[in-house]
Formats: sequence, C-alpha cells, structure tokens
Amino acid sequence: MTSPYTYQFLDDAPIVVFTPNADYRIGTDHAASTKALLDILDQSARPLVYIADLQGLRYDIDEIMAGASTVSRGKNPTYHHPNMKKLIVVTTDDGLIQSYQGLDNPIFGNVHAYIYSTLDDALADAYASI
Repeated sequence: MTSPYTYQFLDDAPIVVFTPNADYRIGTDHAASTKALLDILDQSARPLVYIADLQGLRYDIDEIMAGASTVSRGKNPTYHHPNMKKLIVVTTDDGLIQSYQGLDNPIFGNVHAYIYSTLDDALADAYASI
C-alpha cells in the first residue's frame, strides 16, 4: 500500500517538504504523518526548515482543530520541537490560512507559520533562512 504522503529531503539544504497526496485524510492519516515528522526531527543532527505543501488538501474544520492541537500542544508538540527551525506552509485555501494564522496565539504556544501560495516562493524563503 502506498503512503498517502511523502517527506522529501533536499540534498543541498536542511529542508524537508511534506506533501499529502489526494488520498490523504487528516482524520485517518494525520497521526502517522505527524509521528513520521517527529521521528525526522528527533533524528536530525541540526534544525530543519519544514515546508508543508498543502495545495489541494481536503479537510473539515473539526479535523483542522484536532490537528492544530496535536502539532502545537500536548506531550510532544511537533511545531515546538527544538529541531523545527521554521514552519512554512504552501496553500491558497482561506480556511487553512486562517487556521495556521490562528496558531500564532498563546493557547497554541505562539507558533508562527510563514504562508506562501507557491512552492517556489516557499523554497526561496526556506533557502534564505539557512
């Protein structure tokens, strides 16, 4: 069975790109993809720029709220990991944009996401950050 998401490591920089495919469902796949990211961060010898390429992601608002809590709060909040140098999101979806902007709030630990409409713009920012 093929994974509903990929993590791509760039050869020339400490950047990892997460891309869910059309079969990815937050309700069933988010826990595994978050665990995989946590493993990547734990095993990294240095901080990484993380790009979530969420173009075309399908979701409902309850899934987004649960997902936001998982990555920013609790026992192992991925977005607060010491090896998470920067969080970059690629989307043009207004609901996702608002959700990621909402993470920059004390209840979520003031997670700041840099949001871009194209992967090229996100990569340019990532390279400028290293």
